[in-house]
Amino acid sequence: MLVKEGISFYNNLTPVKKRALPLFPLGFSDFSKKFAAAGLQLDGKVYLAVWNLGEIQKVTVPFDSDIVEASIGYPKEKPIEFSVVNNVLTVKFTETFQARFFEIKLNSRGKS
Repeated sequence: MLVKEGISFYNNLTPVKKRALPLFPLGFSDFSKKFAAAGLQLDGKVYLAVWNLGEIQKVTVPFDSDIVEASIGYPKEKPIEFSVVNNVLTVKFTETFQARFFEIKLNSRGKS
């Protein structure tokens, strides 16, 4: 079921991938980091993947723009605790190697 949901989510992003700009809110990752975040930004919306690549239980991702709303994009059937406070997305992972894809709506008046 996860594979089917993942393929559907990926395919729904096809029009976005053609026009979006890449986003690395935590900078580029390397083999020494225990977390990573990368995504696509288009028209006030961010599609962001956040990874726990080691022992980190909580990853915080700051944004320059005002976050209006954030939700899990994939996988929806495996909920995880996350919050948005002061334009910082905080993800609380439950497993050592885990990832989530978020859909984040930004205030259009904020910086992009």
